[in-house]
This record gives sequence, structure tokens and C-alpha cells, in this order.
Amino acid sequence: MGSSDTIQAFTFAFFSAVFNGSFAACAKLTPIPVDPVLFTFYNSIGVLLSSLLTLPFLLNTTFPFSFMGIIAGSLYIISIMFSFATVELIGLSVGQGVWGGAAILVSFLCGVLIFGNSVESVMIAFLSLFLLFTGIFGIAMNHTVADLLFSRTNNNRAGQYEVIEDNLEEVEEKEASFGNTQQTTTRTTTAMKNKFVAGIACAVMVGLFGGAILVPMSFTSDEATQGLAFVPSFGLGSFLCSLIITPLYFRIFKKEEEESHNTTRSFPSSSFMNNNITLLLKNIGLGILSGILWNLGNICSICAIPRIGYATAYPIMQCSLFFGGLLGIFFFKEVQDRQDISVFFMSAVILFAGAILLSMNTHV
Repeated sequence: MGSSDTIQAFTFAFFSAVFNGSFAACAKLTPIPVDPVLFTFYNSIGVLLSSLLTLPFLLNTTFPFSFMGIIAGSLYIISIMFSFATVELIGLSVGQGVWGGAAILVSFLCGVLIFGNSVESVMIAFLSLFLLFTGIFGIAMNHTVADLLFSRTNNNRAGQYEVIEDNLEEVEEKEASFGNTQQTTTRTTTAMKNKFVAGIACAVMVGLFGGAILVPMSFTSDEATQGLAFVPSFGLGSFLCSLIITPLYFRIFKKEEEESHNTTRSFPSSSFMNNNITLLLKNIGLGILSGILWNLGNICSICAIPRIGYATAYPIMQCSLFFGGLLGIFFFKEVQDRQDISVFFMSAVILFAGAILLSMNTHV
């Protein structure tokens, strides 16, 4: 492979990280509260539409159907549902830090064990993974790490739990604007910690499923459904999976939750939504946009994988946590303390160093 092909492949991988780091931010921009599962359905529409737009660029005269593409799309939906839940629980910057790191590890192992990518040195591979996990820990626990590095006391709550408090306050304000008189639960330190743990767990699930999204592509033997031709079936699979899960969720799980009065967040009533169709359309538009952004990153990864391998292309895509973290810090103000932010950037440097070292140590 020539140097121009290598540069092109890494350019695709870079933009996959940019797009992948931007899509989750759409969930934070919704003008009214939206259930993560419903937002995922909107997202799947965006994935389907952007996937179908690849058809004119294919040589196929018929729809390049691939059952493996359907499975891959389903894995994406499961991953994305956990990701939107993560954003709601612990915020964008911390959430992407955790799920990005887990996905890097999973995608690297899949690249070596399933796609057959080779590793030059096992020791360098372990060093790379150590740097990745160190960077991940620093990003996810920036407040705690800053306490240790700068010998701070723990009286300042401006770290990773601040976003949880802010989210709860934001929900209360929105609930008040909807005329919701239901009493809210007292926000205690224990409740915030439980919410943080739940968010971390969701983020890990995102990484497990997200890191393996394109693994089914390796089991596609028909060349007519490989590469870019894999995308239409992927989009169809994501939409069908969400189309099945969404009504089941609202019919079974959401109904039981409402009947038991254990809801952690109140959403606008149907009458409110009917009277505010503009806000509803904005929610749908943001969900579709998130799907388009993610799928652009996915397409970039698919274009990069044949040239530099799954074990390289997908870990680079998961470095999207840096771009997501930038949005979380500077746009959403999820982390405001300067020392916390400095730890975030130091950890990001370590993370990128690990990703680069990992990339240099693996080959197709």
C-alpha cells in the first residue's frame, strides 16, 4: 500500500472520530425532555436515510442486502441506546471517555482475533493499552485525579458529579415549565453516586457493543455486500431493530415504570406535545441529525478498515471522546474547574499517545 493510500486511510479514520464525537451532543440540545429510546428511534431514521444515500455510488443494480449488515445495525442500536442514557446520567465528556476506552479495547481484540490483524510486539501492545486506560481514567475521573495532583480538599463539588446536579436542576426547570406539580426526589450525595455508577455501567455497555459493531462485516463472503455496499443493509438493520424495540419499550417497560411511580424523569404529556409541534419537530430533527453524523463516521471507518485494518481504524474512531469532551467542556460546561480541565487534556494526550502507538504496532 502506497503512502498516499495510507494518508487517505488515516484521514478517513480521523474524520470518523470527529463525526463519532459529535453525534451524542444532539441529545443534549433537545428543547424538551425526550426519552432516550425514542431519541434512538429518531437516530435510526437518520442512519437509514444516510445509508440509502450511498446507493447511487454503488455498482450494484439491486439492493445489496446482507444479513450480517442487519446484525451490525442491531448492535449499533443497542450501543446507541446505552450511549444516550449515559449522556443523561453522567454527561458527554465523561461518558464518551469511558465508552470510547472500552470500545478501543474491544475493537483492538476483534481486529486481532477476528479480522486477523497482526501485532508486531506484544509488549508494545500492552503498553498501548496501558496508556489508553490511563487516559480513560484521567478523563472519566478528572475531578478526583485533580484532587490528588493538586492536593485539593474534596469540598468543591465542581467535578464529575456537577453535571448530575445540573441535569437534575435543568429537569426541574423544564418540568415546571410543563406545569408538572409532581414532587421531585431530594438530591442526596448517595443518589448522585448511584447515578454516576449507573452512567459508568451504561458507558461500558456502549463500548462492548460499539467496539464490535462492524465485526459482522468480516463474516460477509459476498464481495457485492462488502465495503460501502455493506452500509445500506446496516442502515436497514438499525431502523428495523429500533422499530421493534421502541414500541415494546413503551408498551411494556415504560408502562410498568409509570404504574409503579418509579420514574426518575418526567416527560411532557401527549397533550403538551400536540400543542407544541414545533418543539417536537426539533427533537425529531436533532435525533435524525445525530444518526447522520454517526453514520458519516461509520462510513469513514468502513473506508479506512481495508487499508489500515480494523484494529487500527476502529480504535482511532473511538478517540472521538476527545472531540466529544471538547463539546462537553466548552459548549455544555459540564466541567468548569480549570484544574479539572487541565487533567482532562493531559489525559487526552496520554490517550492519543496510546492510540497512535497501538496503530503503529498493528498491521492488516
